[in-house]
Amino acid sequence: MADKVLDYKDITGIFKNNLKIENMVKSISSIFLNERFSSKVDYAPYFQRHYVWDADKATYFVESIFLGTEIPPIVLFDNGNKNEVIDGRQRYETILKFLNNDLILTNEGLKSLKSFSGMRYCDLSEDIRDEFEDTKLRILQCSVVNEPSLDEYKEDKIKKEIFRRYNSGIIPLKKEEIQRAEFIHDDVTKAFSNLFNGNPNLFKNSCILFLSKRQSKSQKRDKTNIMLSKIRVLITLPLIPINNYANSSTKSDNIGIYYRTKVTSMKIELLIQEYEEIITILLELKSILVNKKELLADNILFFESCYWILTIIRRDFNEDFNNIDLHKLVDFMIEKEDIDTIFDSTGSHYHKAIKDRYTFISNYFVEKSQLNLDIYFKNSTEFISTTNIKSNQINEIKKLKLNKPEPTSMTIEDICKDINKSRFMIRPDYQRSEVTNTIKSSYLLESIMLGMKIPPIFVYKRNDKVYEVVDGQQRLLSIIGFLGKEYLNENNKKEISNKHKFKLKKLKILKELNEKDSDNIDPKYKNKLLDFQLEVIEIDATLNPSFESIDLFLRLNTKPYPIGENTFEMWNSYVDKKLILSIRKLAEEYSDKIFRANNTRMANEELIASLAYIDYKKRISNSNTKNILNIYVKANRINARIKSKSDITKVLSEITQDDINPFIDSINNVIIFIDKINKLISDDYTLLYKIFDPINQRKTSRTNQNFYMFWLILGKFSMAQLEESRNEIIHKISDLYQLMQKYPQDKTVDDLMEKIENINN
Repeated sequence: MADKVLDYKDITGIFKNNLKIENMVKSISSIFLNERFSSKVDYAPYFQRHYVWDADKATYFVESIFLGTEIPPIVLFDNGNKNEVIDGRQRYETILKFLNNDLILTNEGLKSLKSFSGMRYCDLSEDIRDEFEDTKLRILQCSVVNEPSLDEYKEDKIKKEIFRRYNSGIIPLKKEEIQRAEFIHDDVTKAFSNLFNGNPNLFKNSCILFLSKRQSKSQKRDKTNIMLSKIRVLITLPLIPINNYANSSTKSDNIGIYYRTKVTSMKIELLIQEYEEIITILLELKSILVNKKELLADNILFFESCYWILTIIRRDFNEDFNNIDLHKLVDFMIEKEDIDTIFDSTGSHYHKAIKDRYTFISNYFVEKSQLNLDIYFKNSTEFISTTNIKSNQINEIKKLKLNKPEPTSMTIEDICKDINKSRFMIRPDYQRSEVTNTIKSSYLLESIMLGMKIPPIFVYKRNDKVYEVVDGQQRLLSIIGFLGKEYLNENNKKEISNKHKFKLKKLKILKELNEKDSDNIDPKYKNKLLDFQLEVIEIDATLNPSFESIDLFLRLNTKPYPIGENTFEMWNSYVDKKLILSIRKLAEEYSDKIFRANNTRMANEELIASLAYIDYKKRISNSNTKNILNIYVKANRINARIKSKSDITKVLSEITQDDINPFIDSINNVIIFIDKINKLISDDYTLLYKIFDPINQRKTSRTNQNFYMFWLILGKFSMAQLEESRNEIIHKISDLYQLMQKYPQDKTVDDLMEKIENINN
């Protein structure tokens, strides 16, 4: 996480002494249907991102409410006139949409209550609507008390800091960690897990072939999760038409659907035999590539593609692997000039890149063995019929709804005592491994010592009286790690945290505690920590016979569209208000004109901020283009991206603390850039498609990289030149973009930059 260098001096005292946080429990009816309360709620203050949940995500959330899953609290800031939503905008607006009949529940979003598919709120029976309206939600209402000098600037800063504490302090689960829980009882997954445990050499070789260097450095438990997730993709993908898969927006979901409907019905011993045979072939292939000193020897995408074709050959063509001449296969590949581009990891998730690499690897077998692989690339009928499978299962709310009491307050000292008695199992087998991030753990502990509320701990009281932590593992491990306590792991053994007795780091408000451990902090802060009341929600097995702890774990940890660290959605939450609003005004004014129309994730704002950053770095830091933009050739096309998004975060953090005016100047230069575009196209925005994509003229050509290159190109023309020689300049720029889309192999990026430099000569 890029460190946000913000100045806290003027609000430190407020957070220590004047911040009041009230914990309220209110029904949905009293929050949303009570006009006196709801009219005072501003659920979209400027520092919040847009509403981003699609219908499936919103449906899943509404279903969770029906099933009694605990909903994270909605955090409000009361400034005396309005209650601004600090955290929970997506949840708040989803409930509002549902109550206003603006949300139709989707089959894909419903996991249990399939009978609700296609219904709006008004379509439900009165009893079910009453049950929904009676559901209790927790509200944390923040306000500043006894602080007469709270001006608008300080208030804004306080709200943003609260927002950041609820949006930056917890590390969301990775895809593999969620899938570990999702597939923990799956027979195929268990068989491969047992295979790896019994054959460490096979596991090691599998990791060499399919894991990146970063993934290979993970803890053994996490590395196994990642590898098992890879296995599910490897054995499933040959069943999915590649073109359909590549063009889909939900690739991971489609893998899951095919896996559950097709793979799990296959014979496990045959799947394992198939896997072992193919791994043997891939290791031989790797050895040949190593001897030839080819870069493909370490290319994961290449081996994934090879696994795909070898699976098809084995399953459907009954080909003997002994008939495959691996040396000829290698020669066929390395004689292709664009081989490294085809298997380049940059942009490898785009549909064209996926099609290109699987087409390439299949061409050898089409040519040498005369195999017809058409159905493995496109079979829309089969793809649609599989991915649109409807479940006939109808579950009643009463049967599935959690029977849980109101949260119990336990001090941290109480919880530590229970942990010591082995009553708490902090890491059941479906939980991820401990995240070792002492900066985020320090941030959490600072919030606790400031008396700020943190999300509740969910525990499942099993029949053996052990309290299994369903949600809250990382929070507890941060606390007991700092205090130097032991805990019970999934093997029922005591162990210590990876952060055992760590020192607090980079605290912004309680700076006096930096570099201190639990033995050295001021006793008053240690007492605040030990006396802090954690809310614990206990689900008793005897009262919930149908309860699945894994389902609750998944519902609590499947975070739709989390806020990325180096994105405008996050910058929007803490960067200077004047700067943010000026960028948002530009994005709103030119959305679906110069910039794209679909802007729910603040992509246009991010592009404008990035263009201003390019200008700022060149003016203030005298950086050259190569240090700001990464311009490179891939698949015979020129590509461009910001070299370091984290540096934008750093710059915005620094100017927010120091002086925003130089960056405002850069935003004004973006306005000049927009004025130049308008001058060039005479407000005919369709001309942008013709400039960026002269051959196909697609709307989708308004990509960030095309705007980055446009920024460099238009910088070579004055406004007067654009007015005097408009048609000639459009022709020149269109020719340049056409060249960039089919860039000659004998030309370098430097050749292109020279052309741009001299474009107006």
